[in-house]
Amino acid sequence: MNVYHIDLYRVDTPRELETLGLDDLLAETSVLLIEWGEKFPRFIKERDMEIALKRVGESDRRITLTAR
Repeated sequence: MNVYHIDLYRVDTPRELETLGLDDLLAETSVLLIEWGEKFPRFIKERDMEIALKRVGESDRRITLTAR
C-alpha cells in the first residue's frame, strides 16, 4: 500500500489545487492523508475518514477519528 501525505496550507485556489495532480494518487491500494483539506469543499465531501489532532496540554494531544 502507498501512503501519500499532502499539506494544502499554502494552496489557496482551486487552480493551484488542480496542478498538484492529486487525482493521480487515488487508487484502491493507496491512502491519501491531506492536511488543511477543509480549505476545499471537495475534500470534505469525498473523505472517508477525518483524523483531528487537538492540543490539550503542553505535551498532550487528543486524536479523534471520525468515519464517513
